[in-house]
Amino acid sequence: MFQTRSRAMAVHAQFGGNRCDGDRSETRACETTQGCPLEEGCGDRFRCRSGQCIDRALLCNGDQDCEEDGQDEQDCAVEKYITCGMSVPPPNIKDLGFGFDVVSGKQRGSVINTVSFGGQCRKIYSGVHNTLYRLPLSIIQYSFLVKAQNDFSDETFTSEWHYAKDVINREKVTGTTTGFSNYDFHQTHDTTQSGQTQIPLSKSGTSRMSTLKKVDVEGGGTQQIAALMLIQPSSPDRNWEMYSNWAESVGSFPNFMKQTLRPLSELVKEVQCAGAKRLYLRRAIEQYLSESHTCHCRPCRNNGMVVMVGDECTCICKPGTLGVACEKGTEAEGQPGVIDGIWACWSAWSSCSGVKRSRSRSCSNPAPQNAGQQCIGEPTETSDCEDQDMQYLKTMEPQCFDQTLPASQICGTPPALINGYILVPKDIYLVGSKVDYTCTEGLYLVGFGTIECTASQTWSAKPGLCTNARCTIDSLDEDVIASPKREVYGIGESVTLSCPEGRQLIGEATLMCDPSLNFSPDPADIKCSPVTGSQTCTSSLQCQPWEKSSRGKCVCKMPFECSSSLEVCVTTSRSRSPVLLNVCKMQSLQCLGKNHTMAEESSCVWPQRITTDCTNCHIWETCDDQTNACRCKESADCLTPGSNVCVQVGEDASAASQTMSECEAGQRRCKGEKVTVVSILPCAA
Repeated sequence: MFQTRSRAMAVHAQFGGNRCDGDRSETRACETTQGCPLEEGCGDRFRCRSGQCIDRALLCNGDQDCEEDGQDEQDCAVEKYITCGMSVPPPNIKDLGFGFDVVSGKQRGSVINTVSFGGQCRKIYSGVHNTLYRLPLSIIQYSFLVKAQNDFSDETFTSEWHYAKDVINREKVTGTTTGFSNYDFHQTHDTTQSGQTQIPLSKSGTSRMSTLKKVDVEGGGTQQIAALMLIQPSSPDRNWEMYSNWAESVGSFPNFMKQTLRPLSELVKEVQCAGAKRLYLRRAIEQYLSESHTCHCRPCRNNGMVVMVGDECTCICKPGTLGVACEKGTEAEGQPGVIDGIWACWSAWSSCSGVKRSRSRSCSNPAPQNAGQQCIGEPTETSDCEDQDMQYLKTMEPQCFDQTLPASQICGTPPALINGYILVPKDIYLVGSKVDYTCTEGLYLVGFGTIECTASQTWSAKPGLCTNARCTIDSLDEDVIASPKREVYGIGESVTLSCPEGRQLIGEATLMCDPSLNFSPDPADIKCSPVTGSQTCTSSLQCQPWEKSSRGKCVCKMPFECSSSLEVCVTTSRSRSPVLLNVCKMQSLQCLGKNHTMAEESSCVWPQRITTDCTNCHIWETCDDQTNACRCKESADCLTPGSNVCVQVGEDASAASQTMSECEAGQRRCKGEKVTVVSILPCAA
């Protein structure tokens, strides 16, 4: 066991003084009779050789989810998992996971795993690279955007002070998180921000030419960057060619230019005592930032700007002044003796009043003198108290604060779902809490999709099985033409069959993917044969949406054979309460001799439409390639309009009825209009 202690820097080196000797913290060995509540280990999760913990559902899934060592793919049963088939992430995606120290202004090691796909198969197409990429689990949204900006601007600063002031003013206007931080003009993140990790939101390439002999660039290929270093003012055409080559390479080798800072503590989750660890880490970050703030520096003379370089306070002097404290000379601008105010450090947080706490600061480092400017900003601020958070954690995770206290009644890590994952994972699962599972894209869940933590602190069941949610046409005769022709088809999707000119179809002209993941009827029974004698090919039989072609005539579909159709509220002889059916199923049942009666729409419970899978889009919806979700069409331009039904549009119950296709009615309902189906037949003339 070890003990650790740290010390803050009471006085920073300044005005040529020596820096403090020794380290800020020290550690020594110790003995204890008590174990540490925050013990190491992964619990029920799998521990990689590097110490990283991953969900057991990620084992043997064809992806290396253990960073760098690939231990999760060793000793695997063959074909246990259905793999994605591709594993190329977007270019330079690993850079998104690096942490950023806002005090030192330097990029640190990886804090977010941007390599693991988490067992999911989310694909995104890049028109820039003409390539499909697979998105890692940690990337919520990603899009490719090419924006060419070939305009140039130049600015000249009369002094170092003016340059530093311009950087700070520019960041205040744009609201970004960077600021001037050190003496040699490298731009780093403002040390006043309450975070230590950057999660970049966009990326691009920029270039900056400071002299004729030096070019600084961000992004682009190493070969193109090296070429830029050879720019010669006497060869503008050659320079433009090299610049164009570099700009083109930025798409393949981007760098991250605009970012938002978030506290490192937000990344602590799904580990033992995660709540307590988040709270203590947040406090440590706030303390680290506070101890390294320039408010601890003594003010520079003559309105000089104080900056922190490492642990040393340094002054940047205004034109006309010089010296380690800018104490010599007279300002070239402004009135002599006028001193602008600068904020002193924030006070400690007050005790809680209700659920809020407060702190204050004074404009006294230095205070304004001789009509100098007042400090910009508020002298006080409030925030939520941590007392409630701490009390909540002590109630939920008492063993994390005192091992002698009994732990809460919780269940262990939920059982893994092969080829699937938990929708909303949690740090702890109390008795009574539920877990919802879903399958990776292209699969559907058979069996339990929700399980519960029971009073016996065990899970109520094992999750179901993720299996293929697609039909394939493997046994179609080589002469038979399928339309549309695809590798896989979703449940309820249909395929129209035909023959080449001079041949006729023997068998059904339409196939449908049924819930058993087989085409009905069997494609193997359908063939093309030569047209004999004077026989000629005739146009295909036109059946109603609730009918299908069978042996040259239209017959009633079974309800499960209906595809996308408008939902209505009906009463049945078997059900006491109204239920939802779609128009096609209702017409199919009527065709089979089973009549149902329309009911008030308010009598039915209308579930919220879930549009997270493009395999189940309605005829009035289209698939958004970026989000892989169904969205309303802009206009009811449906290839399959469905049946014509009688509807009322709007809230007015006395409004005249009108005949409308299912596609148009569904599209208007999708857009938020109230569309009530009066009859599944066209309106009477």
